[in-house]
Amino acid sequence: MIIIRLLALGLWVLAALALAGDIWTMTQTGSFDARQLGRRWADIDLESLTMVQNLVERYISPEIWNPGVVTVLSWPAWAVLGGLAVAFSIISRRR
Repeated sequence: MIIIRLLALGLWVLAALALAGDIWTMTQTGSFDARQLGRRWADIDLESLTMVQNLVERYISPEIWNPGVVTVLSWPAWAVLGGLAVAFSIISRRR
């Protein structure tokens, strides 16, 4: 259970950093433009994104990647990471 809690905490931190980055960009440009999860991932490590795409398309199904994963990758990074953080927090809560 501690591993899931740590994962949730890490996701909360990443979501907060992604939102802070979007807010910082808004203060510089004057308009809010949330960066997509896929764009952030590609900026950090394009090779791993390509590797995951190849693995999903080859070993699972091309239909899972497009439109499934592509849709999630087009959502704001802070929203996806925050949603996962909420889910893991709920799963690991003490009863």
